[in-house]
Amino acid sequence: MAIRISETIYFVQDIDSALAFYTGKVGFTLDQRYPWGFAVLNAPGGKIGLMEEGAWDREYPDTNLKPQPRVAIQTDDFEAETERLIKAGVGLGSIKGEPGKRQSVTFFDSDENLFYLWYDPEESLA
Repeated sequence: MAIRISETIYFVQDIDSALAFYTGKVGFTLDQRYPWGFAVLNAPGGKIGLMEEGAWDREYPDTNLKPQPRVAIQTDDFEAETERLIKAGVGLGSIKGEPGKRQSVTFFDSDENLFYLWYDPEESLA
């Protein structure tokens, strides 16, 4: 089973909670952590940056907006990956599509950031 990230930076309320979620439940690993409220995670096929909202506020004090990006994660084994996430305690939304064809499902992390897991037998991970 293989997965890859096709996009991402997320803004989180608590970096420790976010790191626990991504490493403990999703299975990513910590690459670097900075004392000013930023961490980089290694994920299959790419990286994810986590920035505490307070760090964002210090960096961009003239905006009240909290960006809401999402991560798209492509998998070559949709059934196995969704089963792994469920076993890790990740709540999934409704699965769209049919087995053997394009399928997708959304889920949220501990800060309600959106993930989009998808599979398409006609698109290679390579």
